[in-house]
This record gives sequence, C-alpha cells and structure tokens, in this order.
Amino acid sequence: MTDEKRTVINFRNPNDVIYWSKKWEISPNSLFTAYMQTRSDKIGSIKAYLRTIGFAL
Repeated sequence: MTDEKRTVINFRNPNDVIYWSKKWEISPNSLFTAYMQTRSDKIGSIKAYLRTIGFAL
C-alpha cells in the first residue's frame, strides 16, 4: 500500500517501524515514544505530535 493510502503504522511489524523512522528521519525509539504519547497508531496523529515537539517532518 502506498503512503497516501496508509492510515496507521503497524508497530508489530519491524519493517513498518524501520520504514517510517527512515521516512521521517527519526530514530525508531522516537517513533515508539510518539506512539506511546499519542496512544495512537494513526500516521496523522503521530506526525502531528512529532511536529509539536520540534521534528520537521
């Protein structure tokens, strides 16, 4: 599925975590922290949170 059609990150799939970490140029740990803080696997929610804490996505 292309990025435009994706709505969630599957945190049980290591390839998904690696893909989004590389795409956003953040560490997998930062991505997981955003997931825990937002309590959401939705791409939009995680991206919005990361922007609020200073990541330029």
